[in-house]
Formats: sequence, C-alpha cells, structure tokens
Amino acid sequence: RLSTAGLAARAYLEWRVAAQDAALLADVLQLQREVLRVATIRVEAGLAPVLDRDRATAEMAATEAEQAAAAVRVRQSLAALQVLAGESPLPSAQTPGGPQGTTAGALSDIPALQGLQPVARPLDLLRLRPDLRAAEQALVGAAADVGVAEAALRPRLRLPGRLVFGAATGGGLLELVTATLAAALDVTLFDGGARQADVDAARSRARSAAQVYRRTLLQALQQVESALAAQQGATVRVAARERAADAARAAEMQAQSLYRAGLAGSLEWIDAQRTALANRRALLQARADAAAAAVLAFETMGLIDDAQDGATGDPRSDAP
Repeated sequence: RLSTAGLAARAYLEWRVAAQDAALLADVLQLQREVLRVATIRVEAGLAPVLDRDRATAEMAATEAEQAAAAVRVRQSLAALQVLAGESPLPSAQTPGGPQGTTAGALSDIPALQGLQPVARPLDLLRLRPDLRAAEQALVGAAADVGVAEAALRPRLRLPGRLVFGAATGGGLLELVTATLAAALDVTLFDGGARQADVDAARSRARSAAQVYRRTLLQALQQVESALAAQQGATVRVAARERAADAARAAEMQAQSLYRAGLAGSLEWIDAQRTALANRRALLQARADAAAAAVLAFETMGLIDDAQDGATGDPRSDAP
C-alpha cells in the first residue's frame, strides 16, 4: 500500500519535472528564434539559401508545439498535487511556478539524494513498514493464543458455596470438598479432547503466522534491495547524462559560431541544437528517475508511512 507521503512525493516530482521541461523548451525556443533571425538576414542578403530559413521555421514550430504540450502537463500535474493535498485546483491564470516567462536556469534542480544509500542501516528500519508491523502483531497474537489454550489444560479449582459453622457435622464437609474436586477434574481432564484440540489449533495458527511473517520479511528485503539497486543505477545514469549534456552544449555553441562565421550551414547548427535539447531533456528525466528511486527506497524501508505523520521523536527509537 502506497503511503500518502509517497504519493505526494511522486506527484511533486511529476510537477517539478513538467515545469523544468517547459522552461527548458522555452530556453530552446529563444535560441531557435535567434537561428531564424540570423537565417532570415543571411537569406535576404543572398548569403544563404531559402532552405535555411524554412528549416529554422519548421524547427521552431515543432518546439512551440512541444512547449504547449509541456504547459498542459504542468497544469495537470499541479492540479493533481493540489487535490492530493486536499485543496481546490487553482485556475490556470493563478498557477504558481508556471512555465510562462520562466527559464530553466531560474528553476531549482529536481530534488536529489546525495550518496548511493539513503540510510546507513536499512535492516534496522524494516520494522517500520506497515505490512511487516501487521505480520509481527499477528504472530505475537497467535503466540499468545497458544499460551492461553495451554493454560486452559491446567485444572482450575474453585470451591463453590459458603462455610457455615454448625451446619455440617461429621465428614459432611470433607465429602463436599472431595466431590467438588472430582467434578472440576472431570471438566478439565475428561472433556473429550476439546481443549487439546484448541491447543493444536492455536499452535497451527501460530505456525501459519510465523510463515506469513517470514514471507513478508523476505519480500521486504527483496524490495529494499531492488530499490537501493535502482537508486544506485539512477545515480550513475545521472552522471553519464550530465557529461553527455555538457558535450552536446559545447557542440551546439561551436556550431553556432561556425554558422555565424559562414563556415557551416544552418543544418549543422539546427542538428546541434536538436542534439543538445535531447540530451538536456534526457538529463532531466534521469534526475527525475533518481529522485523517484530515492522515494521508493525510503518507502520500502518504512521511512514514508502515514502512521508516522505528526509523530515526535526518532521513528527508529522502538527498533531492536
């Protein structure tokens, strides 16, 4: 079961990624307008074919279409986040942090987790998982039922009635106590095996609860291992995407300089821009994947849980 905090974290990341993508497209659109302006000047001066201007126009129109789609994703993701927070979605004109007039540099980066592992000792924290807590409580309850059933096998003697001085003479009192003890022993020891059957059933339930707990624990360990592996892999991908984005940006700047100097055509500049945009968007997605992997890692270790909301103190204080 996904916790509310985990859902909110994912919704927030989705909104931030959409806003970053829209701002990135806005930056690229500004560069493409510059490409079109330069291409138009060169065409009018007879220094470049009309093809250069048409290519620049087509590239800019395609980016405008992508930016419009990105703006829709920003509004939709923000509305989903507001509804998840129990608020009414704001109208589009009042949406904070919108892409209009916002550049990618003006927005902070996607939240990232520093380091390869979010906690030092994840096994100490697994007991915070709701499913593991439920399995543990079921096992404790089943073990207690075994003790109750076994205790019922032992005779529980009680002498009914009252002692009245002078009311019994001779061996009457002794005969009464002996008969009462015999009746109690008959009820406890000669019940047709019903109480022993209760003990056997309680032990069977305890064994079943132990198996459920073991299976739940193994599943939790597998989920934690997978989440940590995904987070580590995402961190490596982010580093690789950063190198690719830097190299593509440098190639774009070089193509721009060559085009302005008349040493390269517009096709090279446009291709360099397209490659740089693709790498920057891939880097954005890699950072989003790394953040989502960190959320999943915390979630699988029980660090994101509705039951912990509003709690004070260290949530690991009850860990063994």
